[in-house]
Amino acid sequence: MTKTLAIASALFAFSLNDPILAHDFWVQPSTYSAKTGDLIQVHLHVGHVSEPEPVTRNPARIERFVAIGPEGETDVPGQEGKDPAGLLRPTKDGLHIVIYDSNHARSELEAAKFESYLLEEGLESIIAERKKRGGSSKAGVEIYSRCAKALVNVGGVPTGNDRAIGLKLELIAGVNPATLKPGDLLPITLMLDGKPVEGVKVMLKSPKNPHGVSDARTDKDGRVSLKVSDTGVGLVTAVHMIRAPDGSNADWESLWASLSFEIGS
Repeated sequence: MTKTLAIASALFAFSLNDPILAHDFWVQPSTYSAKTGDLIQVHLHVGHVSEPEPVTRNPARIERFVAIGPEGETDVPGQEGKDPAGLLRPTKDGLHIVIYDSNHARSELEAAKFESYLLEEGLESIIAERKKRGGSSKAGVEIYSRCAKALVNVGGVPTGNDRAIGLKLELIAGVNPATLKPGDLLPITLMLDGKPVEGVKVMLKSPKNPHGVSDARTDKDGRVSLKVSDTGVGLVTAVHMIRAPDGSNADWESLWASLSFEIGS
């Protein structure tokens, strides 16, 4: 069992009898380019972008599930236990940012699997800290949460840009991805509690390249530039880990950020 399998089975046991081989978690609208008044199905997906698994709506995990657009902030309603997890009907043209923010779940992995997971996600600093503390052979106990966004362009020519909307760990696109083409660079900023975070691995993925089109580590301003290779759906991901707060019954807290969009829509 991989780390991602363990996380997925812990998080989604309420809806699935068998574990899922999971990796990323993201918001997947039925379209990234809509007309005003269209009904957009908002799916939650887990796994690889090339082979997504649906996640049904679980109100017990939702901290915030909204869309922010020219009309302001609106809830994304839905039925418990259903896929799609929500519905959106935009009333004005412009960029709509769909946000899914979860509360914490807990995961525990044996030492070797935890170390493998840390290496896979670019969390070498945590490997080093565990070694320094004499904890490399100990199980990894963490709490984790999801900070997911999707960019939906409404009404013809893409207008408007992504912006910070207050997620604990947040990926922000510096340009509207719908205006890009293969070979262009997508500037991304990563913020932790509203401030740039340095040294975090950020990856751009696509259905053709689910394990990564390009990746880079954030600079002191939290910025990376990722080269676009495909049109169509794109997914940017980042995982950041910190010491867990006192009283959390865990050693570490991991934050899983994602940003989905369409390139060249």
